[in-house]
Amino acid sequence: MKVEFRSNKANVLAQLNANKKRCLTAWGVLQSSLAEIEIASMGAVDRGEMINSNTFVVSDDDVRVGNTAPHGIFLTMGTRFMTARPYLQNSVYNHKDRYVQVAKKTLGEGF
Repeated sequence: MKVEFRSNKANVLAQLNANKKRCLTAWGVLQSSLAEIEIASMGAVDRGEMINSNTFVVSDDDVRVGNTAPHGIFLTMGTRFMTARPYLQNSVYNHKDRYVQVAKKTLGEGF
């Protein structure tokens, strides 16, 4: 009887990298949606610019989320006239379980 072993390392690594990219993208989409909810819940909607300016960029190992509205930093950090309303941080911290669910779903695909 002859036994042969073949390495599937390349296929496994390729699947893991694809899953990681899928997970990071899903986190970016989720964060954008949750940030919109946070902005609306704190009454920071005037013309809708903050809600429509949420964005994310996925790189090899992370996802960077932000807002391109010029006044976004003032809402997040506050000013001497207004207390800080850190909607981006709140959209992550208040929904950690949803990010875990997304990771569990996407990282195990294909195995």
